[in-house]
Amino acid sequence: MDFVHYLRILRRRWRAIAVAAALGAVVAFVVVPRPKTVDPSQLRTVWLATQKFIANQSTPNNANNAGASLSLDQMKLGITTGGVPQRVAQRLGGDPADYAARVHVVVNQQLRTLEVYVKGNDPDETEQVADVFGEELLAWIRGLQNERLEKDRQTTASELDGLQQEYAAVTGNDPMAEARRNSLLQDISAKEQRLRQIETAITSAGDPLTTFSRQAPFPSTAPLVATLWRSDDVPRGNQKQNTSKQTLTIEDLQASQPTQRRGLHPLLSLLGGGMGGALLAGAGVLALAALDPRVFTKEQAEAAFGFPVIAEVPAFTRRQRRETNVISVTAPYSRFAEAFRVLRSSIVFVERSGRLPDATPPQAAGNPTGEDVARKRATVVMITSPGPSEGKTTTTANLAAVLAEDGSKVLVVNCDFRRPRLHLFLGADHEPRKVIDTQIPGVKFVAGVVEDHRTATPAEVVKAQRDVVTAAREVFDYILLDTAPLLTTNDASDVLPVTDMVVVVCRAGKTMKEAADRAAELLERFSAPVIGAALVAATDAPSARYYYYYASDDDHAATEPGNPLSDLVDGPSSGPTNGSVATESPDPGVDSESGADHHSEHDPPEQVALARGDAADPDRA
Repeated sequence: MDFVHYLRILRRRWRAIAVAAALGAVVAFVVVPRPKTVDPSQLRTVWLATQKFIANQSTPNNANNAGASLSLDQMKLGITTGGVPQRVAQRLGGDPADYAARVHVVVNQQLRTLEVYVKGNDPDETEQVADVFGEELLAWIRGLQNERLEKDRQTTASELDGLQQEYAAVTGNDPMAEARRNSLLQDISAKEQRLRQIETAITSAGDPLTTFSRQAPFPSTAPLVATLWRSDDVPRGNQKQNTSKQTLTIEDLQASQPTQRRGLHPLLSLLGGGMGGALLAGAGVLALAALDPRVFTKEQAEAAFGFPVIAEVPAFTRRQRRETNVISVTAPYSRFAEAFRVLRSSIVFVERSGRLPDATPPQAAGNPTGEDVARKRATVVMITSPGPSEGKTTTTANLAAVLAEDGSKVLVVNCDFRRPRLHLFLGADHEPRKVIDTQIPGVKFVAGVVEDHRTATPAEVVKAQRDVVTAAREVFDYILLDTAPLLTTNDASDVLPVTDMVVVVCRAGKTMKEAADRAAELLERFSAPVIGAALVAATDAPSARYYYYYASDDDHAATEPGNPLSDLVDGPSSGPTNGSVATESPDPGVDSESGADHHSEHDPPEQVALARGDAADPDRA
């Protein structure tokens, strides 16, 4: 299938796609959250100032006095709950608890960094508090470490005095006394060395932290700041850490907070849901079309039957399907009538091409000029279908109407005696074994070939049908047989021996591909003269194929019969007043050239022949 065929499938199922789009829009409107305006109090501007410190591991107190140095976690604890807020409050005034609530510390153990955040409502005041926090943090750490070193120095000096006094108390020259004095000398030497290290650390102690960077105050919003204060770790840049808690970056804090919460605009929800529903429905329609066992298009019908489609009849409206009017008569300039004329043209083409049995070719013996020689026998066309309710009766009635438009004598025989409906279209009574006049000029109708088909066997009915066709061949120009479906009964197959052409009718959206294949196989088995298929209710037929126009009755009023070339002949006309160039016959009942009798239309000889069911006799006819 090509792209155009897919578009035709979607156009045919546009109602289902529209319903799916509407349902998708409704579901999206209900399910997708809509943006809600945030409380303005939560959008107030909060200023943040940051300082980042890196631990100095080369200082003597870290190298030789690990007990006196503080870890990064101890420093963080001192900033938030220790002495740093108290020292800041002493310098700036205020409550230490307020300052402790305004500070947040982030520690990175891998990089050995410590980052201090200070929030406030005024940028200058926030920057000042951040600077004081940084200064007091270093001072607090130095004071705490010096305090620890001084305490360690005093303890070491006291231990050294004790060792010296114990050494002086040891007397005697025995080996035990000598060994005790050597041991005390070693301890005294170690304490003296330790005391010198502590005194050196006190006098030459450096800062335990080095200021790495300082961020000037920048504005942020309350929700982001509150999220920061609840987190324990803030990665830098694009570095993300696998933590269960929410993480933020400086870029996040500096970004402006939207005025609405996350959500989708209602119009966008409707549009997205509608498009999603339409796409899903379209995909479903195409998938079902690929798996659908029914015939819809001309290509599918030709592939299923194995012979060409010679006419595509558009789909009737609901009102037209309920009625039993012959649309070729009630609307002769509609595209429906033109479709049946296309079918008539195919029949006439096959008829004139000399492919029918008992047909005289255009240049037969005794006709060296090549003029057309009229056929002596009527053309019998069987209209059938694979299954019931596929449009063969409607096709038969309309085909009879368009065949009679040029003055041809058409006989329609109802061969579907189980479900006869053809008389409803032709406006005739259901009277068996009679040739009945119809409401269509030039079309006559045989409703039944037996008096009561319920008392006759199917074989008797079929034999009578063949006898009627044989008797009518010498009287009519065309004989149309409306038969039963091919796959339901054997009636159509039994009438094939007296049939010149077979037209198979299939309905788009109803005829199954398998049924079409079986019908074609059955016709091929009987060597039926199939000329093609008529696809009715075709929705994919190109509109250019049905070039038609609508006109009023005034535009197409019946003209007086006459010779259309009479006005072009010079001189007075000595012929009939209607412009005919034929010589008037002396006998009104005999043709001047052939001498054949002209019988009254009200007393046709075919009445007698068809009522008896005898074969046609030229002399009797």
